Amino acid sequence: MAADETARTYVSDLTDDEWRLLEIVIPVKTGKGRGRGRPRTLDMRQVLNALFYLTRTGCQWEYLLRSYPNRNSVRYYYDTWREDGT
Repeated sequence: MAADETARTYVSDLTDDEWRLLEIVIPVKTGKGRGRGRPRTLDMRQVLNALFYLTRTGCQWEYLLRSYPNRNSVRYYYDTWREDGT
């Protein structure tokens, strides 16, 4: 196993190299209130890992593993990014 893959839990999880490429396209804030409100505390890498897990396995939202962020939070970012073209 490569050194950058040691933190991977599932095959669908991002490697460090993949994350470095993708993190630059994740908006700092999302939604209509950009720049206002509470700072984001959710790990965006884990949100992406959850989305890749859902896609790779074909599981339903209700069955998203507990090792990922709350499915409602993941779904929020999925819907937001889909709508804004991210």
